[in-house]
Amino acid sequence: MRTIQHWVTHYQDHHSLQDEPRSGRSRVTSEDVDTSIVAAATETPITTPRRIRAELGIEASARTVRRRLDQAGLFGRVARIEYPFTDERITQRLQFAQEHGSWTDDKWARILFGDESYICLGSHGQIWVQRPQDVAHLSEFMVQGQSNFAPKIGIWACFSSQGVGELRIFDVNMDTRLYTDTMRRFMKPCALRFWPNGEWFYLHDNSSYHGSHRSHEWFHNNGVSLIELPPHSPDLNPIENLWADLKCRIESHNARDIANLTEIIAEEWQNTSQLTCSSLVDSMHDRMRAVIDAEGHKTGY
Repeated sequence: MRTIQHWVTHYQDHHSLQDEPRSGRSRVTSEDVDTSIVAAATETPITTPRRIRAELGIEASARTVRRRLDQAGLFGRVARIEYPFTDERITQRLQFAQEHGSWTDDKWARILFGDESYICLGSHGQIWVQRPQDVAHLSEFMVQGQSNFAPKIGIWACFSSQGVGELRIFDVNMDTRLYTDTMRRFMKPCALRFWPNGEWFYLHDNSSYHGSHRSHEWFHNNGVSLIELPPHSPDLNPIENLWADLKCRIESHNARDIANLTEIIAEEWQNTSQLTCSSLVDSMHDRMRAVIDAEGHKTGY
């Protein structure tokens, strides 16, 4: 009621609903420029405020462009990668979600989630997109793939609902030999530390060296119960969210060189909270339901 009365009084006094001039610095962009900024980001979402500023020849700062986009509901985010979904892969994703949708919290709590990633010196080759909220999984706001030639190091790590597990840092490309060695020296000892008694499972994606004959032979000989994800299903693997969080924290340190980057990675991995890990494991029920609701297609995870 007070708001309504304010505008009634304002109109009676000024015969207009326009705001009166205010003290402070005036707006540095006109309405036409603001419209052009939003139009540029809408037409080409894979862009940055700095690039929009340069393309439109705007005198205002990139930070001002960022504010105009935020005001229009177009927020700067790191673009997700889009994967080719064939009918077969969609069916595999749907079957996986249906088979695991009824799993209990206790069973999810006995899964060790493992994966590899690469950490680049600098911004990790991130591609930025300007998009509204809750549309990260739509094709127009994703990229087909990316390459990055910045210096980098590889990491393998695992976690469960109990917290983060082992971390291995390596400076070569992962292959079957290195993977089985990592399973022997890092994964299995970690799993036995988490669950010295009772059943446990190891979940990984379908990278070629994960599914190689030598890898399967190692898992079989060592009595490891495997959960293998369908192809191109990062939304079903919560460690992907952990990677994103870790890389964000690492980037804030502005590592000077590879040696410094290695120290930061080890420190930040250990700083990952147990609550973050347990929350990600708790999300598995919702992830399965989201895939089923999407009939096997991409989800927002």
